[in-house]
Amino acid sequence: MINNSNSDRNILGVENIGILICKMSIPIMFSMMVMALYNVVDSIFISHYSAKYLASLSIVFPLQMGIIAVCSGTAIGINSLTSRYLGAGNTEKANKVAITGMWLEIISSLVFILFGIFFSGVFANAFSSDPEIINGTKAYLSICLIISTPLMFSSVIERLMQAEGDSIHPMIVQIVSALINIVLDPVFIFGIGPFPEMGVAGAALATVLGQIAGCILGYLFYRRINILSARIHNLIKFKPEKQTIKEIYKVALPSIVLQGLTSISTLFMNIIVVAFSEIAVAVFGLYFKVQSFLYMPLFGLNSGVIPIVGYNYGARNKDRVVKTVRIAMAIGCSVMLLGTLLFQFFPNLILLPFKTTEEMNKIAYVAFRIISIGFIFSAIAIVINGFFMGIGAGVSAMSVNLARQLILLVPLAFFLSKTALGISGVWVAFPISEVLSTILAYALFIKERNKIDNKNFW
Repeated sequence: MINNSNSDRNILGVENIGILICKMSIPIMFSMMVMALYNVVDSIFISHYSAKYLASLSIVFPLQMGIIAVCSGTAIGINSLTSRYLGAGNTEKANKVAITGMWLEIISSLVFILFGIFFSGVFANAFSSDPEIINGTKAYLSICLIISTPLMFSSVIERLMQAEGDSIHPMIVQIVSALINIVLDPVFIFGIGPFPEMGVAGAALATVLGQIAGCILGYLFYRRINILSARIHNLIKFKPEKQTIKEIYKVALPSIVLQGLTSISTLFMNIIVVAFSEIAVAVFGLYFKVQSFLYMPLFGLNSGVIPIVGYNYGARNKDRVVKTVRIAMAIGCSVMLLGTLLFQFFPNLILLPFKTTEEMNKIAYVAFRIISIGFIFSAIAIVINGFFMGIGAGVSAMSVNLARQLILLVPLAFFLSKTALGISGVWVAFPISEVLSTILAYALFIKERNKIDNKNFW
């Protein structure tokens, strides 16, 4: 039964768009920054303990990103569909999506648990022959995978709260989880007080304990929600519907691909860059770490846009959908303009926290200045992708993601690196791919908008 009264009391349908975008996006941006920080802190503590265990973390990192891609991407699909049903006033279907989402995340975690039990050793041996690195990789990976359910479950809980316009409590959950991890890292790694010295296994234990705490806190917050009544006990007799799962993954799959592409494209780019020098690879690694902090506000903005667009699309409120995209685009471009200016005129400040050589600085200054030319274009493409995910246009979102990070970037980098440009050709590939993928994103945006208008949806 559809109850349009929900539209009258949910802030996604009535709040000023500019203020709403800030309310929804800023906490998510902050959460992402905190999450990035504690990943860095993990590496800092381990680097002081053992250089070989630091190598173990590097080996595990792509698989960690894969876990996060699956749980976060699935949660985004749940967020989008739940928002649309709430916008349409259909609380019953929104609850069905919520329960289905919990079920999907738990099933996904079982796959990772089995991998952790049976294949952690195989994975570790595939990337190293050093016994210490292998043992460190196996220890860290098995703990994170076997206790992955809290991470998966908390992801869907946080997104369900965001679907109702609550971005503050998910932010609190992320911060608490990260702080517990940061505090426990040195305690378990080095063995402080009554705790034994655990090394890399201690880092993994600190991570999963933080996730468990975040999961429990998130569910306690979630239980206070009035509209959505889906709870853990509903999973016992629940039978997932094929159509609901299909609708969730229409948006979830592109998001999973987007996050998974980061690891894949980085691997290919490293292969291209290493042909020049190991120093060039180091510079590319530095750039990747720095730009992740710059892009997090943009991805936070994207995450804030999805429920707003989804809710108002479900409520058939065209003006609010269009206004959301326009304001988000202005904010995104402003953020990336500041980033462009920083990379163009102050690359030395960016490199200040790192211990670099004169040769690295020389390569980095050129790379940062060339790559940053495409920052503003990437803002446009990423905001448009938020629109696609909000309305459930998963294929369009995935097409833009594939173009940005793989189909355009990697071949361009390879071919331009073979020209007289040399290593600079690799950097030039970034702004060219951003411009071309933004053109594609805008063309698909017009197509999706016309499709909606032709159906007289509004």
